[in-house]
Amino acid sequence: MKTFVKISLWVLAVAALIAIPASEGRIFDSVKDMLGGGPPAEAALKDIAHSPAAEPLPVNKTALAPAVPEAQAEAAKEGFERGLKCFQDEKYSEAWKEWLAAEKLDPNNMDIRTGLKRLESISPKTRPE
Repeated sequence: MKTFVKISLWVLAVAALIAIPASEGRIFDSVKDMLGGGPPAEAALKDIAHSPAAEPLPVNKTALAPAVPEAQAEAAKEGFERGLKCFQDEKYSEAWKEWLAAEKLDPNNMDIRTGLKRLESISPKTRPE
């Protein structure tokens, strides 16, 4: 079976090599142009001057906020750790309060964001309003 596949591939390769000169080299030139061997085909060029401007990118609501002062980031880390202790003790409403307060201090802290997402999936009803 392997021999049959190898022979079939060789036959196809030879047929392709025979077809290139038969098409007056146009196939070869097209492939060469696509691989950077020459200028792009006329159809591949765009009229950039008359193209419409790109739509503005949507605002990413999960984008990071500006950096916070180190003392504020440290306070947020401590709040996260208090919230983590509450979470481990299954005191979810207290964990919500700690992590939401910590998130206000440092919205860039990915541990806090992850903890809040986990709380949302485990206990959304305990989230304070």
